[in-house]
Amino acid sequence: LDFHQPNQEKEGYRVVGFAVEPMSIKHQYLNNFVWDGASTDGFTKPLQTCPLAGEGHLEKEYIAQAQIVEPFETILYTYEVTWNESPVKWASRWDVYLTEDHLIPAQVHWYSIANSIFIVLFLSILIASILVRNLRRDIAGYNALSTM
Repeated sequence: LDFHQPNQEKEGYRVVGFAVEPMSIKHQYLNNFVWDGASTDGFTKPLQTCPLAGEGHLEKEYIAQAQIVEPFETILYTYEVTWNESPVKWASRWDVYLTEDHLIPAQVHWYSIANSIFIVLFLSILIASILVRNLRRDIAGYNALSTM
């Protein structure tokens, strides 16, 4: 979580950004403890699969085994929060998402617009050719009936 302190005189902070990094970890307790899912012991027992608990962020290279979901498998859900002070002010917290100048070049937008126009033109020509062909057949059929 990224936070910003609006005024040094006032107490309090404001969350101005966040990033989520999902990981699939097959957690195991130390000393082969088996949690029943109901008792509060599972909340306090240390995990063998989180060696950095309280010391730092768990990186992907520390994952010993990924969680494979099997029927009737017990899954332990954990999360970790890292607080980072940010210079981003509350009023400009959405600027990262609203300005895509650094993410998507302008040429991509023109390519998408041109691609859409070409698809619409192609489909319009296809429908027009089908209509003209059917109209010619109908007119030829009506002309054949009128000469009889």
